[in-house]
Amino acid sequence: MRRLGDDSDDDFFGDEIFRYTRQDAIRDGYLLDISTAARARADLKLPSAITLGLWEALARGEKFNPHHPAVMDLCDGVAFAAAGLTSSEWFDREDGGTLFFTFKSCGRKLSAKFVLGPGDDAMPVVTIMLPGED
Repeated sequence: MRRLGDDSDDDFFGDEIFRYTRQDAIRDGYLLDISTAARARADLKLPSAITLGLWEALARGEKFNPHHPAVMDLCDGVAFAAAGLTSSEWFDREDGGTLFFTFKSCGRKLSAKFVLGPGDDAMPVVTIMLPGED
């Protein structure tokens, strides 16, 4: 335990036991990188990823492809929501924000959550997921 005024380098909480980073999640396939499509379709200049759960809702049973039409529909939905052209609701948080929105993909109406927050190196990143995911 650290005493007030103690300048030692010991971490207040002790040694790190486990860390699972965004890069780990991308490597393991739980997050799927859509940065290129998001930049082209929604003008997002930040690293962008979707959850595996959202991908399965978009294209059940298909292998992930960042250029899939459903990913393009999602990116269009992000752009429309950000511009206020579709039903959406924005919530500010201390470390970023969350945008809930709906969009159409392959004739189906879907809901998603756009989360802007800090990545592994504390720089801003975007993660898009199903509303019930975190």
